[in-house]
Amino acid sequence: MPCCGQPGSAVGTGQAPPAIADRPWLTDVATSDAALARRYGVDAMRAMRRAMQLLAAHPESASYALSLTEYAERDLSILDVLRAGVTKGMALEEWAKLRGIPREAVMAVGDNFNDLEMLEVAGVPVVMGNAVDELKAKGWPVTGTNGQSGLADAIRRYALG
Repeated sequence: MPCCGQPGSAVGTGQAPPAIADRPWLTDVATSDAALARRYGVDAMRAMRRAMQLLAAHPESASYALSLTEYAERDLSILDVLRAGVTKGMALEEWAKLRGIPREAVMAVGDNFNDLEMLEVAGVPVVMGNAVDELKAKGWPVTGTNGQSGLADAIRRYALG
């Protein structure tokens, strides 16, 4: 499967994969609840979760993957609609494989739902201190928050050791 801007990949081409570009209803579903949220004051996170549920229940849902990112303190949600099988985890796994890097030598740092598969692939998964509770509950090491230079601390502690 092509990845990361390689031939056959939609990454870096500026074009959506045909599985998504040929389905204008995806945009309609994903934006309808968000527009209602802005108009009627429904919280954006709830609206985006509803859009995700609608997309997941659609008959063509096997042709795409959904990835949700939420920042409750900012009432911000981002819903990524990607070609089926395209995840941060798959990209990291392929990137390491192409470079001959064994899984146990790969560190990933994440803070949200869209990072879960990437963290599961990494031999050294680290969760940011400001991460969603669901990631913290996985039992992986937790570093400082973004404001506490958590990424730098994770690199010093787990990559440079």
